[in-house]
Amino acid sequence: MLDSPWAPHLFCAYQTQTSLNLVMDYIEGGTLWDVLESSPLEKVSEEDLLWWTPQIVCAINWCHEQGFVHRYVAISYFEAPSEFSSMQRYQTT
Repeated sequence: MLDSPWAPHLFCAYQTQTSLNLVMDYIEGGTLWDVLESSPLEKVSEEDLLWWTPQIVCAINWCHEQGFVHRYVAISYFEAPSEFSSMQRYQTT
């Protein structure tokens, strides 16, 4: 079992005749894609990039150290913890 801050925990998996279901940690902060969509003019601020960039580099490095490979990396694959307040900053009331 992997214990990593970079990967959500898998609690269980079950399969039906039509689907494979994974029950994993809920990540409250959303994805990098959510941050991009909720930001003005669909641009990410420098402050957000300074937070996201080292997170992404460390996460990919950890995966490689564990022997995992990937076909491609998409911004929708990166989840933010609830403490990441960028999305709240961009939301309009």
